[in-house]
Amino acid sequence: MLARKYLLSGIARCGLCHTKIRGQANRKWKPGSKAAKFTYQCSVVNGGCGKVGRVGEPVDEVIIGLVLAEQRERAAITAAAPAEQWPKAAELAAVEADLAELTQAAKAQKITVSTLPLLLPDLERRRDELKLERGRFNKERHQAQSVSAGIGEDFRSLPIERPRR
Repeated sequence: MLARKYLLSGIARCGLCHTKIRGQANRKWKPGSKAAKFTYQCSVVNGGCGKVGRVGEPVDEVIIGLVLAEQRERAAITAAAPAEQWPKAAELAAVEADLAELTQAAKAQKITVSTLPLLLPDLERRRDELKLERGRFNKERHQAQSVSAGIGEDFRSLPIERPRR
């Protein structure tokens, strides 16, 4: 993968000719100066019209702000969507109770030990499926809560190749 130096290089397009624009460093820029550090240009070299250019930093800030706002909105929807409690908790409890009952019945010799292996596998499989489902539910809920709390905190410190993914 080619590393990109500018956030929108190769993604944004010229409004006139629809060619991909590219970031271009300002050679006259020096630290502390008011000049633009870089610009986004429609490049004649790349088959564009060469008529459109924008200062890079404010464009990047607007795009980053829009992306973070969308991510916060998605996280808020995701965090609000799941119920507070896993919806199949009662079903799991019933399956676990059935398993305990069968085990107790075998210990009390109400059923034969030879019939126990016939009855247990389906219940154990269902129990395991439900536990896996509960784990996924809790993981999604936890991720939604942690994402909504931390969106954007470290985004600007990431290298450009990372925010583009």
